[in-house]
Amino acid sequence: LTEKAFGRSIFTCVFSILLCVVCLSTTTFAWFSENVSSATNVIRTQEYSLAIAITDDTLAAEIAAAKAAAAAAESENEPADPIPADATEQPTTEMTAENTASGDTTETTETTETTETTETTDAASGETPADGEDAAPEEEPLPETADLTPTQTPEGYRVFTLTKDHMYTVILTPDGASCNGYCRILVEGQEPIYTNLIPSAGTGTFSFKIYAKCDMTVAFDLRWGTYSGTGAVTDGLVLHLGSDAAAE
Repeated sequence: LTEKAFGRSIFTCVFSILLCVVCLSTTTFAWFSENVSSATNVIRTQEYSLAIAITDDTLAAEIAAAKAAAAAAESENEPADPIPADATEQPTTEMTAENTASGDTTETTETTETTETTETTDAASGETPADGEDAAPEEEPLPETADLTPTQTPEGYRVFTLTKDHMYTVILTPDGASCNGYCRILVEGQEPIYTNLIPSAGTGTFSFKIYAKCDMTVAFDLRWGTYSGTGAVTDGLVLHLGSDAAAE
């Protein structure tokens, strides 16, 4: 083996070792520095939402009657034409009778008559009652609107308070992404009541009436999909809620 051949062999080995070190270093650097990322994929479930509007029909009729009565009373209490100032006083009449035969002179006292207008106020318009009489109890003012405002529970139920012997109109308007849904009506002491399939958003509303047989709270639970049973509440139904609730 010549010296020249030995030098070539050593050079080849050293070069190979350096090449392996470079490759190992590059691979190690790539392993610890490379990062692969992708956009987050959001998985959404079906969402069903309803706008619930409940109007107290009985209270609405009372508000309308009160407004009509107030308008009639206002028209009756409009002031009449004012009395001219010169008509409130009568001219002074001075009469003097002179008896020329006897020489006596009789003069009447100067009299001035003034017409005064006395305002009379009865008890209905605010007259203070006499001693010993009980003042009439003040009536609570009616609200401006007959629309009910719900409260929401942690479970997502919308709760309304109903008054005994009042009739209510319930309008359900779907506005969610799901195409199908129904509503579960919860009343304390009664089994849940289910509605029929409610139209999808943009196709109309679902309305029915509720007659409250007692003071109560009613909760509405909105659900997407189709109810497995038969809904007792149909569009246009009158639903009686109370101790012996029934549907007509």
